[in-house]
Amino acid sequence: MLKKIVQYTLIFALITSLASIATPSSANAAPGNIESPFDAGSAWNICQGYNNSRGTHTGTSSISLDISGGPNCDNSASGRNIRAPFSGTVAWYVSGSGSVCLNSLSGISVMLTHINGAVSQGASVTVGQIVGTIAAPGQKQNNGVSHLHIQAWSRTGCTDDTKRITFDDANNAHMCGAPNMTLSGSGWNYEGMSYTVKSLTSCSANESVYRFYSQQLKTHLYTIDENEKNFIANNFPVNVWSYEGVSFCASAIQETDTKPVYRFYSQQLKTHLYTVDENEKNTIIGWNNPEVWKFEGISYYAKTN
Repeated sequence: MLKKIVQYTLIFALITSLASIATPSSANAAPGNIESPFDAGSAWNICQGYNNSRGTHTGTSSISLDISGGPNCDNSASGRNIRAPFSGTVAWYVSGSGSVCLNSLSGISVMLTHINGAVSQGASVTVGQIVGTIAAPGQKQNNGVSHLHIQAWSRTGCTDDTKRITFDDANNAHMCGAPNMTLSGSGWNYEGMSYTVKSLTSCSANESVYRFYSQQLKTHLYTIDENEKNFIANNFPVNVWSYEGVSFCASAIQETDTKPVYRFYSQQLKTHLYTVDENEKNTIIGWNNPEVWKFEGISYYAKTN
């Protein structure tokens, strides 16, 4: 018997595709206050969203989106057009990071980052005008991944932390053709089943996955390693890591039809991340920022169907 286990990541990380972005005249386009900054009909995916979803959206970047071409933060967006989501003016352009700030006629501003800019400060732009193209991997400070970082403010100039806004109807910044991207009340969104594990009734020797909960950090830790379990239980106070027993069973070695479940730890976020996605694992390692996500190896093996 198999028991389902689900994986969560912070809001909007890899949860939705901005597929078939269309113009407002399309019958299939979702209504919006601003146009999407992409070519009509192109497929895009949010690979990092609001509030620490992958460790870099903190502080002044906490209400922003990273959008790539594929579902796993790949580089397929390299060279794609980025268009003005409204008519207005170019407030500024910073070449080093490839950041363009656009002021709308209604008084909001949007920053488009990690692009090869095609406009200059003070220039007028019209909605849909190409303002740049997505930079190649490793260019324009994009951490090795071709993507668009987009952020909005309720005032012009792309400044003032108190004026940062989400891309939704309430802020008159809902992208046409895209979901109404509000901040979740809980900060978490369900992403579906990540992999399956064995139930406790079919647990063999050395297959127990132990669970700890941290009241202090508000997070769980899973380990199949008996030595790690004993070390945590014997060396940490219960408010830091409280042992909750065997949660489920998995394989300590790779078996037929199983895949490794990789574990990362963030010293910055004080939490663990588990993924069975090989591309996601490689992408995170490729960021080469262990303070944000340190690779801890294979946690256990599980089925993905």
